[in-house]
Amino acid sequence: TMQVGTRKVRLGFFGTGVDIVKQNGVVGLYAGAGASAAGSFLSSALYFGTYETMKTYWSAALPADMTGVTASLAAVTGNAVSSLIFVPKEVLKQRCQVGKVKLGENALQLLKSIVKEEGIGAMYNGYFATLLRNAPGAMLKFGIYEQMKTTMSHTVRRDLHPQEHLGAGMFAGVLSSAITTPLDVVKTRLMTGSVKPSFPLVAMYDIAKNEGIKALWSGFLPRLVWSATFFA
Repeated sequence: TMQVGTRKVRLGFFGTGVDIVKQNGVVGLYAGAGASAAGSFLSSALYFGTYETMKTYWSAALPADMTGVTASLAAVTGNAVSSLIFVPKEVLKQRCQVGKVKLGENALQLLKSIVKEEGIGAMYNGYFATLLRNAPGAMLKFGIYEQMKTTMSHTVRRDLHPQEHLGAGMFAGVLSSAITTPLDVVKTRLMTGSVKPSFPLVAMYDIAKNEGIKALWSGFLPRLVWSATFFA
């Protein structure tokens, strides 16, 4: 929500949450949860199935000391395939979260409305922005995570403890999110129709030109918290 409007940006992370609760109640914080859960189940299954398959392939094709590269290549492939389901799910979720859903309308009805009024292509608004965000993001996350595990194991000369895996995952999630936040802003704007459909880098330029470079980092803090906890 912070990534769509300048008012939410001024309110900040916690201020935005309070504002949503005031307007829509606590349930407003969970807008789009149903569409997100259903889509995430399918896209995650497709992602990790592709990831593990390609990781096995690249492990056999590349030298044993290139675990970071192996994980990165597998992650990119997994993202490209899973985005076929992930992007339509995100379009529905984002539009629910910014209030672009009619009273009493559920996710399936919203899907029908979007296709009827804007065409099936609207369900893939932000597809390339998603790939541009997820591909380098996944390469960074999994590459850093796998490399950190290898380095830490060699340093301490034992299997890593759960808390050490947790720390490596949090660090990888935070770093990748910090780098890819501008692309996440562009993806959200395209999916919600807040900017006209265009190539992601063009949309990024337009946002920076009209609202300032700071707008490309809208929602940075909540995204950082989410990424750290999710990837850990």
